[in-house]
Amino acid sequence: MGEKEIKELVKKAVDDGLSILRYQEERVEQEEIADPFSFYEQFPFLQWAKNGLPDFSYSSVAKIKYSNLFLRTNRYNDIQSWKVLQEALLSNKEYVAFYGLTAEEEVARNYHTYFFIADLIDHYAHVYGKPEYHEKAFEPVFQAWYGAWSKNELKVDVWVPILFLHFPVGEVELGPGVQLRQIDDARQLSKAYFGRHLNSKLQQVFGSATHALVFEDWVVDNTSLEARNDFLNGPNAFSDIIEHLAYLMGSLRVVTGEETGYGQLLVFPAGWSDQWAADLLPCFPIEQHHFPASFLNQKWKQTPPKIKEKDVQDIADIYKSLSKGGRKSLEVGVQKLNSIYLNDQSPESMIDILTALEALLLDEVHGDPVYKLSMRLGSLLQIAPFSRKEANDIFKVVEALYKYKLNILKGSSHLNGKERKISFYPKKKIDVVSFGTDLLRHLLLTFFKNPQMQEPAYLDRQLIKGV
Repeated sequence: MGEKEIKELVKKAVDDGLSILRYQEERVEQEEIADPFSFYEQFPFLQWAKNGLPDFSYSSVAKIKYSNLFLRTNRYNDIQSWKVLQEALLSNKEYVAFYGLTAEEEVARNYHTYFFIADLIDHYAHVYGKPEYHEKAFEPVFQAWYGAWSKNELKVDVWVPILFLHFPVGEVELGPGVQLRQIDDARQLSKAYFGRHLNSKLQQVFGSATHALVFEDWVVDNTSLEARNDFLNGPNAFSDIIEHLAYLMGSLRVVTGEETGYGQLLVFPAGWSDQWAADLLPCFPIEQHHFPASFLNQKWKQTPPKIKEKDVQDIADIYKSLSKGGRKSLEVGVQKLNSIYLNDQSPESMIDILTALEALLLDEVHGDPVYKLSMRLGSLLQIAPFSRKEANDIFKVVEALYKYKLNILKGSSHLNGKERKISFYPKKKIDVVSFGTDLLRHLLLTFFKNPQMQEPAYLDRQLIKGV
């Protein structure tokens, strides 16, 4: 049986189901029966908080779940057009094989050949706005369902919300196959609904995003429902995206120095679906925590910083440079910067700071690292001045960084206290971890904007010239 024949059977089943819905609504209006319809539980509604972040509320008495009329009683187990469709689907070897339908799995067998129509009708009625059949409204719903099991490969778009930042642009390309986009209301609501099972703090954190990184047209293995679910239910299939996210987050931190991250990969089917919830976009959320633990401490009540439009282009340029491959030391530096921010610039971050500085500036294993690092940093800061004046005494700074690292390795118990501060004339103290993080950012930004400076030998030559 081909697509055309199956479409006619589904059309008849949907039309008959919609007639039942209208009949029940008329009886309720005429007060012949009590309202037989139930509602979606915890259906989301979107508002906006004063700090510009999404603010979701949930209701369990707002959105009718038409499908429950068919699913919660035995009254509609023998709708004639549904039975005809069921027989046709059970005789379709491709359909049976895709969903793995067997006599032993009676529940799955009955759902995918009979009761799925209830969910499809519910989705159709909400999208169209009323329980009436209309050919143009039915066509995309049918094609989405038919494609979900008849194609060996399916396309998805992966949206990764960026937490606690405001962006000045609605959409911009950051590199091949990836864009920064404002999250539209439809995706905001879908994200909230399919994440409603999360604990309240994670809901608040994951909801605190106005923009997302978007990867379009990724291909899903659809040789069977099991293969598709394996693909969509974990991050392993998206390892390439996660690798690029590390570059993107690092680029953003290099340029802005702001605290951010992501918590989910939101996988949106591109024109196909056999799972629905009212008029929401189908969505498969995959948890992938990449944010500081401090975000769980009511970060959503703060006003997120605003990224400048000129910074967006710098972020794109650095991302493109990283994704093309190049000097390993730059990749190491960005990896360590990510680690520093994910660990809330903890004392242990000093190990990451010095590892990154050494990778970027030291090309030999022998010699005094404090001296070499100080000399090359001094040379670089002469060419690209640092906004923090403490860097003028670079030997003292580097010596303090190494001393603090040594205390960490010795297991000092006072690393968040006085030992984290170093004094500068006149009686000024700085936090060595914060300063080291800013210095690393400055170094990375300088190298990305001035590729000729990435070779340590270049800095040595400039030092000899007295630049």
